[in-house]
Formats: sequence, C-alpha cells, structure tokens
Amino acid sequence: MTKVWTTWGRQAAVAAAVGIAAGLAACSASKPMHADARPGALRQSANAATIGAELAGMPDDAFDFLQHDVTLSDPFFEGRSADTRGGELAAEYLEWYFRQMGLQIGFTQQTVQFDATEDPDDGPDFVQPFTVRGATEVTAALASFHGANGTRELADGKDFVALGHAGEISDATPLPIVFVGYGLEDEDRNYTSFDGAEDLHGKIAMVLRFEPMDEKGHSKWAKTGWTEAAGLYGKFKALTDLGASGVILVNPPGADDPRIDGLARPGGMGIGEINGPAIMVSEARADAIVRAADPGGRSLRQLREVADAGSHAPIMLDRGGAAFSMTVGLDRMRYETGNVAAILPGSGDLANEYVVLGAHYDHLGYGHFGSRGGLKAEGVIHPGADDNASGTAAVLVLAKRFKALYDQMGDEPRRSILFFCFAAEERGLLGSNFFIQHTPLTNEQVAAMINFDMVGRVKDDDVEVSGFGTSDSWNQLLDAAVAQSPSASGLKFERLKATGGRSDHANFSRVGIPVLHFFSGMHGDYHMPSDTADKINVVGAMRIMEVVEHLMLDLATRADQPEYTGKQPGAGGAPAEQEDRPRSRMKVRFGIAPGSYEEEKGGVMVGEVYPGTPAALGGLQSGDLMVTWNGEEIIDVQTWFQALVNHEPGDVVNVGVVRNGERKELQVTLTARDDAQ
Repeated sequence: MTKVWTTWGRQAAVAAAVGIAAGLAACSASKPMHADARPGALRQSANAATIGAELAGMPDDAFDFLQHDVTLSDPFFEGRSADTRGGELAAEYLEWYFRQMGLQIGFTQQTVQFDATEDPDDGPDFVQPFTVRGATEVTAALASFHGANGTRELADGKDFVALGHAGEISDATPLPIVFVGYGLEDEDRNYTSFDGAEDLHGKIAMVLRFEPMDEKGHSKWAKTGWTEAAGLYGKFKALTDLGASGVILVNPPGADDPRIDGLARPGGMGIGEINGPAIMVSEARADAIVRAADPGGRSLRQLREVADAGSHAPIMLDRGGAAFSMTVGLDRMRYETGNVAAILPGSGDLANEYVVLGAHYDHLGYGHFGSRGGLKAEGVIHPGADDNASGTAAVLVLAKRFKALYDQMGDEPRRSILFFCFAAEERGLLGSNFFIQHTPLTNEQVAAMINFDMVGRVKDDDVEVSGFGTSDSWNQLLDAAVAQSPSASGLKFERLKATGGRSDHANFSRVGIPVLHFFSGMHGDYHMPSDTADKINVVGAMRIMEVVEHLMLDLATRADQPEYTGKQPGAGGAPAEQEDRPRSRMKVRFGIAPGSYEEEKGGVMVGEVYPGTPAALGGLQSGDLMVTWNGEEIIDVQTWFQALVNHEPGDVVNVGVVRNGERKELQVTLTARDDAQ
C-alpha cells in the first residue's frame, strides 16, 4: 500500500470523515467557545443537554468527546486498522482537528519537528509514517487430485486453503503422494513416521495434525491436551530435512479437539519453510483422496490408526498412478501507517521540556487478528468505540482545552505539551516503539507521559491507574488533581505499581520516563464487534479527563519534574512484557521483554529475560525466537499476548524456541502476577 500525501486527497478524505459526524452535530445549532478555559470549570451548555439528560452539568465539550467517539468508531473507518483505508482516514481526521486547533506540527517525515518555522503544508507534518507487517496474502491457490477416474479440482476455501509457507510451485506438475502420518521424529519416545525413508524429494507429503491418539481421540503422550510434539514447526522441519516438494496438512478424524471442524485461515500457519507449497485439505476431501489412492483401499481413519499404533514407514498413495498438483502464490503484505502528533508550545525556561498525553487510535479492523470473537468475527468490522476511540477522543478534547488555556496564560513559564495518537498499538505497541526509536528528545526533556487506553466504560466509579512504580511523586500529584476536580468526587482510583503493561505507556516507562496509565476497566465487548459507541459512558470519561487536566497543568507548570523510580531501562528501549499489565487483563507472569515486534519469519524474539521469573527458570535466553506455544504457532507478539491472557497461574506451557539455528522445547510454569513488583 502506498500512501500519497496530496493536499487535495487529504482534504477530500477528511471532508468525507467529518461528514459522518454532521448528522450528530445537527442536534446543536451553534456551539459557543469556552468562556472559561481553566481546569475544573463545569461549563453548562444547552447543547450538552441535547445529547441527553445524563450530560447535564458536564462541560459543553462532552459533546465533542461523544462526537469524536461516534465518528471514529463509525464503520466508515473500518476498525482503524493499518491494513485498511479507514485507518488512513482516521489519521487524517486527527490531523485535521489538530490543524483546526492551531497546534504546531509534530513531525517532519520521521523526525520530531520542534521548529515552528517549518511550512505546515510541506509534507505529512502531523504524521510520523512507518510500515507494519501484515498478513500473508494468498495470491494464487490451485489444487488438483489426479486419479484413475480423471482429475478432480479442489475448491479453494471449501476443500482446501493455502498455508503461509515460502515455497511455491509455478508449473503445478503432478507429483506422487506419500502419507507420513504425524510427521514426527521423536527419539525420546522411540517414535518415527519415517521408518526407512531417506528422502521425499519429488513427492507431496500428506501429514496429520497433532500426535498419536487413543480410540477416544486423546493424546497418548499427554494427560491433557497435546505435547510439544504436536506443533507444526517440528513436522515441517522434518519434512524440509527430507526434501518434501510440498505438504498437505490434514486434521486427523476423531481427534478430541475443536479445531478439527474447520480449515485454517488462508495464509496462516506459516511456521518454517519447505521446498514447495503447503496447503490444508479438509478431512472429507483428504479421505476421498486416500480411498482412491491407497493401494489397499483404506480410509483416512484407518491410516490414522496405523500412525497411532507406533513407528511406521511412509505409505505411498499411488494406486492407478495417483498424483497431486498445486500452485500457491504468497505475498507478505506491508502497510504504511503513522503516528499523529501535535505540539502546544510552552513558555519561558520550561518550554524545552515536554509533557506527553497519548492514546492509540488504531483498532482491529475486520478482526483478522486479535479478535476474541473467533472465526465468526473474522471479516466483521470491530469498531473499537472504547478501545480506543474513547482514549483518542479524550486526547482531542484535552488538546482543545489546553490550547485555550495556554492562550490565556501569557508568559507564565510552562512546559510544552505533545499530544500523541499512536498507530499500531494493537499489533504490539509498534507506533510508540517507533517513536521512542526515532525521537530527538532526551529523557530529561520529557517530564512525564500520561496514557489513555479504554476510558469510556467507567462502572461503579472504578478507574485503574497504573504506573505508580515509575515515580514516588505520583500519589501526591494524583491526590492534588482529584482534590481540584469537583466532578471526580466519588471516583475510586485503583493505584497499581505496574511500570509497564499492554499499552503505549510501557515504551516510555521502559526508557526511564515516569508514566501514568488510565483505564476504566475490562468488559465483555473487549476486542469484539460489539464494542460500539452506544455503550460509552460519556460522563465517566469526562470525569477522568477533568482529573487528568489538573494533573497535566501541574506537570506543565511545576518547577521540578517527577523523578523516575521504576526499573532500569531495558536493552533497545523494548517495551515491558505483559506481566506488568493491569490485573483485570492478565493473570500470569512470564518474564520477558520482546526484543523485536516484527519478526519477518514469525514468532517472538526474546530481548530480555528477567531473573527469577518463569521464563528464566524454564531456560529461555535472550536471543531465543519463540515459535510455538503448546504446539500452536506464535505468529507475532499479538498472538502471544492473546495466548497469555487465556492462562491461569500454575499452568505449564511447552514453548518451542529456535536458538542458534536449532529447535528446542522448553517447559515453563506460569506464576501469578504481582503488581507490587
């Protein structure tokens, strides 16, 4: 995807986006400017009353917050993922509002710009562009079985799907089929699927998922679930070593696993590389192929039983000259996205120091990654009204408030404010990580970073605030802000020491910057298509914003900065790992910081292993590439985070890693998180 930054294109796109909000805005005939820009003034407005009786007594920019949230979560923005046009439009929407507010440009190309003389029309000045890795796109998928009764073409999406491996066959030459059972070489269990086989060159290998089973479809090697041997990496590595020219992956009939009922996602399961293409064929179609091609006329279930019984030699499926041909084309997609930021200049001796207010504006798009809705939610827009249109809307509201406030403050010394809307947070905190790696700011210049992520669903007055472990000053500063915020009366702030977590503040904390992260709580609509704007608690969000407004004014005008008292920054500025996440979103501790968030061949690179943690005790080392988790592939940081969320303390996981080119299987016992650390 190539983004062309033309003045006409941006204006037209923003006009279309803003037009969506026009219907909502029509309920207000006119909207007066704020008469009192000082924090804490509850600005009454007839316009707010038109939104609903529940907004009575709220500032008139409660309407602004609601309008931004409704607009950004509108289907027009396609879930704001980097792989959608809607994600690009969302960035342009934010830029348009920053320009309207009269804020200064945040970037010149990939460098933070702090020179107000820069021409604001020269390039994407409010946008810091970068690229993210997308899914493997299948550009060609053809498969045919050639038997005694002629050629049978398989239906893409019904009979088979192409998998995300690098090998391709362009001429679709029919090749012999060989059944290799579970595709395992396991010396410890004295089991092999390749007894007597020296190579599989020139053959298509049909391999079963999982591992040897009993008559009930349970693993013979594990008390529950599957062992590490069931992972795809080992199977494909064995087939690669034997030179297989292609792979047909099949769900074994009768397995006690819900995944046997369907095919993989096209382009998925891309662990490892083979000499040729790889596809997954439905159980029904694979059974028909086996019955037609096995010299003994056996079924797929009967061949499964051969593999269950113990070691065996590969079985040629060549009755009547049977053969198989397939063509697979793959393209690893990359998408351009961008952080959007604006600067409100400070004044006096403090002007060269900054307070950062941030929120990520991206979400899950059409649910092809990160969705909790499973296969039924793939292809369905995930609007992300709370996650994180709510946080983005809050940044826009406070940016407008502070612009009015700073305009009234004259020459009073104050720090500059960097209003930051991060991209690609949902893909692994990529936007904030990119900023940290491409900013001229020193830690001494950044007084603090305040982050909003999901602030739109306040329930029972509960609000989580994490980051208290990054500065001993936070309790006093938050107490003072709450005391100055009339509307915050009754809010219960759960103060967590966590210094990192699963949002963009983690990257700032990781390099030694004090952070606070505001979060209104988990709910059943998290990462689901049902996260819609009609469920947003506008009043609750406005109450949080009033507290943060006072807090930021204090940070901007006080003589001293909060002192960072958290963990020492890790290597490469990598963000903190998931164990520091708020309790409602993560129950277990693992103990690493990812070293990279975009492994081209999949997996998660281990950047740092914390001493005494489950990962350290389990034998993980810095530089390991984690590729499987309980036998299932790890595609990227996002899929690994999702796996962690589903675990309980005490769970034992089998982690497959590649270390110095060799595959190793490690066992890690997860422990409970400890927010006090």
